[in-house]
Amino acid sequence: MRITMVDSTEEYTKAVAAVLRGTATAVPVLHQSALPSPEGVVRRAQEPAAGRVVGFGNEEWAAAARLHAWLDRRGFEWFDGADALVAAAGAGRDPLTVCAPPELLTRAVQDAITAATSFRLPHAEVAEVDFPAHAVSFLTARTLPVLTRVVVAHAQYRDRRVERALGLFPERMTGVGDDDALTCLEGNALSAAAVAAADRPNLLMMWGHSREDLFNLGSDCLCGKSFESADTRVGALVPTCVTAGTCVKPGEALPINRIGVPTVVMGGCNVLRLGETGLFAPEFSLAFSAQEGGSSAVVTASGVVIGSLAEYLFLYRLLRGGLAVGEAVRLLNAAMPFLGPDSPSYQVLGEGDRVLFDPPPNRAEVRRVGDRVEFTDVSAEFLTVDLPRFDPALRVRVDGRQELYYAVVPRPDAGATAYLFGTGRLDGVDLAVTVDTRPPGGADAGAVVAAVTHLSAYGRLLRGYHAKLKSLEPEWRSTATHLLRQGAKARFDVRAGADADKRAATTAEQIHNADRVLCQHYLDRTASAKAFTFHEQCLFEDGTFSVVRHGDGGACPYCGDAMMSRLVRSDLVPEVRREVGICRTCGTIWDRPETVPAPLLTLDPVLHPTEPTPVGLELRNGLDRTMRGWAGLTVRRAKQFGYRVEQPPQRVVLEPGEARTALFTLATTAEIPTDAEFLRGYWSSELALTVAQRTIWTAVRRDQVLRPVGDLRHFGDYHP
Repeated sequence: MRITMVDSTEEYTKAVAAVLRGTATAVPVLHQSALPSPEGVVRRAQEPAAGRVVGFGNEEWAAAARLHAWLDRRGFEWFDGADALVAAAGAGRDPLTVCAPPELLTRAVQDAITAATSFRLPHAEVAEVDFPAHAVSFLTARTLPVLTRVVVAHAQYRDRRVERALGLFPERMTGVGDDDALTCLEGNALSAAAVAAADRPNLLMMWGHSREDLFNLGSDCLCGKSFESADTRVGALVPTCVTAGTCVKPGEALPINRIGVPTVVMGGCNVLRLGETGLFAPEFSLAFSAQEGGSSAVVTASGVVIGSLAEYLFLYRLLRGGLAVGEAVRLLNAAMPFLGPDSPSYQVLGEGDRVLFDPPPNRAEVRRVGDRVEFTDVSAEFLTVDLPRFDPALRVRVDGRQELYYAVVPRPDAGATAYLFGTGRLDGVDLAVTVDTRPPGGADAGAVVAAVTHLSAYGRLLRGYHAKLKSLEPEWRSTATHLLRQGAKARFDVRAGADADKRAATTAEQIHNADRVLCQHYLDRTASAKAFTFHEQCLFEDGTFSVVRHGDGGACPYCGDAMMSRLVRSDLVPEVRREVGICRTCGTIWDRPETVPAPLLTLDPVLHPTEPTPVGLELRNGLDRTMRGWAGLTVRRAKQFGYRVEQPPQRVVLEPGEARTALFTLATTAEIPTDAEFLRGYWSSELALTVAQRTIWTAVRRDQVLRPVGDLRHFGDYHP
């Protein structure tokens, strides 16, 4: 079918009707002198395209939408208003193309269409995110004459495939690399002159800083100024190039409409502003001006995006894998909350049902055992792993150091699909990946971050207890920062997770060894004649802690009397808080981090000289990750009076919610005085100390029976 130019909207409407009736074979395009006239032949699709074309607005726009649907062999519905269109948009899961004048596609209308074509997930992190269930394109343009060109351009390009792609990466996206279709201009090599000199591409992809009227090319820029004269009346929203004759960029401004690219992908901020929400008049829009230059599909963001390498790679590999533009954008939007800091914000201006690359022959042998999937003899643009249940914490790890990225895409059936991809096609590689919800670094990373936090609060004390702590501290702080950074990166880069696992394990082991040294210090200091009470050390020796709450501690687990509790908080690190349990009869019975449940000492509190007494120190993990530390037992002034614990400090590992009892044997000599003393159990974990205390007595002879509860009142107040 040939192209014919018509001079009025009335002629255009009549010409479209004639084409639909079969009485005309020329596809009409509205003439406008400032706009280039399209050339070439238009062919109707041989097979019906998936999905529907829907819209609302005036008769002339309906004619363009109806012609587009006819050329694509798709269903067509035109509605009286936006409400009726939104109600129909949610029906079905096929691709949807929405046509309307741009001023009618307000933010409220766009949001309503998004909500109708999306689903939500019952996870707090993303509970208010609309995840697209099917592809949506906005078939609109700055003016009706431009829209008629978009309709023709799509029909011309529909069956063509990309031969040359040009990538523009001004900033941190460098290092992507060329392939058989893509040529990259990066960093200092990128300029307006370099773009103009490049062979005319079929696909233009760019990721960098932008606003709606320009895309940054270093000191140069791509310009979104229209072929048509801009409104320069007083009060008109125009950039400085109109009002002052100079561009905000000091270098050359290359109009995007002069490049003439069928498909444009712009990873930048605020490029597409529909519904008259732009900073400037619509004559200054990169997206709209790209259509003037012949683009039938422009992919770009409607809001602020930070952007990442993973976003670009994911979208490009989906396109190279043979997915239609709209479907690739849908998958990108669905994955964005888990790829980095951005929310779903990419839209398709024009028509997104075009396939840019033929699906390549892919192969891979797959073997799956639980969370582990092995791919061998791989040759593919990307690999997928279907997951029965979605979880925001899903992470992918790979054996070895393969440069590999991933994106987790939730599905409406509550499952998810993990897409694995690289900077290029995956060819001739074997991969073994694990998909689970374990955070990068696992419990070890949590231990490192917790230990560094505890150092910030207790450091002045701990450095006096452990001679080497001062030299270890800088490395641990560096590791904690590194783990947090790698944890964010591990949302899309499999190497970051593996790196975090390795470094966290090494540092956590160092911290675990330091806990042993600290535990031994607490034991030795308590067993000496010197007084030592940890929360008093925090309050008076360190001096940056304070009591922030006095409360009722319930019943004492040893004597049943009423208890008091005190909450002691670090004023420098407020999240570090300790609870001190004080029984009116037993005195202090525990001194623990607020996150650690109360410890208990189990034994017969009446000792008999020379007879070993079994003692249990019961510890419980109140966290959602594994904890490990060193537990030890001693008696206050043990060295003076001859108490001896036969076991050295014990390594204790607690799974989430687990309780475990460390067993010790307390030995005595015949010379032990018939007196009362304090038995203490210590657990040092992640540089935080948990103390359990209980009063013990010594009988004069074997057959003597004591009543500890009554006698205990004489020793209730302990002042070191």
